[in-house]
Amino acid sequence: MSIHLLAALIAKTLVGLLVSWGMPEPWARLVVEVLGWAGGAALCLIAIMLAALVFIYLERKVAGAIRSAVSNCSQPAQSVLIKAMSAAEIARQQDEKKAILEARARKVHEILADHRFGDLWEPYPFNSGYFMCLKLKSLPAESLRKHLLEKHGVGVIADGERDIRVAFSAADVDQLPELFDLIATAARELSKAQPQPA
Repeated sequence: MSIHLLAALIAKTLVGLLVSWGMPEPWARLVVEVLGWAGGAALCLIAIMLAALVFIYLERKVAGAIRSAVSNCSQPAQSVLIKAMSAAEIARQQDEKKAILEARARKVHEILADHRFGDLWEPYPFNSGYFMCLKLKSLPAESLRKHLLEKHGVGVIADGERDIRVAFSAADVDQLPELFDLIATAARELSKAQPQPA
């Protein structure tokens, strides 16, 4: 059955219903005609609104996909990074940097294994060539941090009551013993300056 036959059947049924309720037939036909046009217009309006909602939904989805794929990094920065990462010597440079970080970490492990620092701190486990943390045994971390900076020109980060963070990534491997010796010297200076319990 086609849509036109169905619409004609519904219209004829509605006209018959309105006439049975006492409405004159020409008026009943007019009411059904107006209802038909209004219904069609309403269906078109609903279809347009649904299409607009679908469009908004798809627009948001596409915008999200673009943002996630492109990011908010600038084109020049991305171009430079792509060029650098595709350079032939990148693997060699990465190996060189890895070797430097590994040498630093090994040297710091070697220094911290020295028992002359055992009365001052206990090192936390670490596995990088950038930084590590020490748990001070008797000194407040903030006091040592300030003393190191003011008296010895060495900066560390006080991380809590007794922990200091030592970033050794900017020091050469041969400077690392001096760095930890300075920290130990400052800690001993502070320990002597602190009043001893009676």
